[in-house]
Amino acid sequence: MPLLDRRTFLKSSAAAGGALIAGVPWAPVHAASPMLKVGTRTIEVNGKPAKVFHIEGPGGTSGLMAREGDRLSGALLNASGEPLQMHWHGQVKAPADQDRARPGGGALAPDHSDIHDFELTPGTHWMHSHTLSEQRLLAAPMVTRERDAGNVQDVVIMLHDFAFRSPQEILAELGGTDAHGGHGAGRGPMPGSARRASAPMQHGPGGGHAMHGMGGHMRGHGGHMMSMTHANDVRYDAYLANERTLDDPQIVKVEKGGRVRLRIINGGTATAFFVSTPGLASHAVAVDGVSCQPVQQASYPLAQGQRIDLAVEIPREGGAFSVLAQVEDATFLTGIVLATPGADIARRPATATQKAELLDLAFEAALRVRLAR
Repeated sequence: MPLLDRRTFLKSSAAAGGALIAGVPWAPVHAASPMLKVGTRTIEVNGKPAKVFHIEGPGGTSGLMAREGDRLSGALLNASGEPLQMHWHGQVKAPADQDRARPGGGALAPDHSDIHDFELTPGTHWMHSHTLSEQRLLAAPMVTRERDAGNVQDVVIMLHDFAFRSPQEILAELGGTDAHGGHGAGRGPMPGSARRASAPMQHGPGGGHAMHGMGGHMRGHGGHMMSMTHANDVRYDAYLANERTLDDPQIVKVEKGGRVRLRIINGGTATAFFVSTPGLASHAVAVDGVSCQPVQQASYPLAQGQRIDLAVEIPREGGAFSVLAQVEDATFLTGIVLATPGADIARRPATATQKAELLDLAFEAALRVRLAR
């Protein structure tokens, strides 16, 4: 996918093919050419360097971009220098013994590899650490394009909350211990809005949002939790979209009159967002990797670990259009810019004029699963 900026993130590539690699899960092999490699890199945040984790996929992509029917077949190499506990979020076809976030999964030692082989679950999903290292951006997209996705341009947006302080310092400020608390398996107490909005996070197709026709029960559960509402327990230095702030956003090239599918992942550890597309009409067409009947709103809530796919159409006259994520109960903004060739791109303030609301369950109540034809 062509980009206009120097730091590329979105690339369209299928998962690498080739012979299946057999082996016992967690085998301590040293792969010469891993499917996925976890390492570190330095990015720039607010004009300062920051060392973060990075998951490199086939062809140098961040994470994995595949097509329905592809398999994750190969080695995951831990070159991070720290023990690794990787979770395949939303991958319902992954065997339990190939997900270290499951009870008894243990940790992958530095400079060792795990061997994986499973069919990828279609939709917008992600992979992430299940330890404090996730706060240092040890997460990446794990997107498997659906067979019926149609002739659209996929744009993946990964949201993060970022602090220059270490995860251990943040945890100490909260008075906690090293228990993963926002995205599902083995979950402990969750900070802020995660206690409210993503409490039913599961590793089935729903993954966090509940849709009628899928047996979801978020409405009753959420009603019980509403008395606990508060948000943003952690003081962050920045909010990132594809590892960049809104002061220096990623600019993704789109075509005049083109159809775009925004695949948005909230990788924030303790932050929920409202996503909007000012200047473009949008429809939610999938939540947490599951197709839904289209829902149109001015903004869409996205709690920790959740994903949403928005369909937009670029006007025939072209232009530059922001895709924004606003922190709930705050004015902080992050996002990217979609721009047609030659469009003027104006700088956008990194704060909104009004605070966003707290997340509630109104959006979930409107969701209806789209049944396969």
